[in-house]
Amino acid sequence: MGGIFLLFTYDRSIYETGGRFVIIGILQPGYLPWLGFFEQMYRCDLFVLYDDVQYDKEGWRNRNRIKTANGVQWLTVPVLMKFSDYPLITDIQINNEVNWRKKHFASIRQNYGKAPFFNDYEGLFEEAYSRDWDFLIDLDLYFIMKLAECLGMKEKRILRSSDLPVKESG
Repeated sequence: MGGIFLLFTYDRSIYETGGRFVIIGILQPGYLPWLGFFEQMYRCDLFVLYDDVQYDKEGWRNRNRIKTANGVQWLTVPVLMKFSDYPLITDIQINNEVNWRKKHFASIRQNYGKAPFFNDYEGLFEEAYSRDWDFLIDLDLYFIMKLAECLGMKEKRILRSSDLPVKESG
């Protein structure tokens, strides 16, 4: 869900710059997003993290894969939820009864520790996995913002859909 689209509006003072319309992208946040996520962010003037929609149990909000010498390994952040309640992404809490942070950091270090430039970014992961996270959205946003900064998008304008004054459905 999501993608890039053009926003056409009558209030050109807000959404038009230099004689062209602003390109706005919108995607759901994910855990350690793939490079294509950041490419879409890069191509936009404004990027919206679509965080006030229903959490998808089998999606990428709380899990991702890494490559290892033995094939693919899943990294999954355990969450507390009743799927029957149809929770929003912003409402998902992390289950910190499980020591997932230590496992994730060890897996990343073990499988990428000898990669070129790993030492340049190890601190980013160490900081993330040393913190206590209550909500999944906060962890996802941390990684999205830090990785965007590492990719040279520090000045990119990023908003959360839950912060926008839009309360429509369908």
